[in-house]
Amino acid sequence: MSDKDISLRDYFIAHAPAEPQPWFEPVMETKRPEPIFPDNRKYDAINTDEIVAWDRERQKQRYIQWPAAWADEQIKARVKT
Repeated sequence: MSDKDISLRDYFIAHAPAEPQPWFEPVMETKRPEPIFPDNRKYDAINTDEIVAWDRERQKQRYIQWPAAWADEQIKARVKT
């Protein structure tokens, strides 16, 4: 294979839809933090910043990981037929 050749997976990655599909969940290194409520109150978690940061990273990872996941699904669909 020359440097100009690309694999079918590379092709699918390059042509993946820009928006991740609802079924796609990125692989995250950690679970979403559980809210910690002081004094058993069910509002105003003390670790809100940590939760918001995790949610932002998850959203970023959806867009980073999406093209490869889509490509892998396209290849699986081709094998089934």
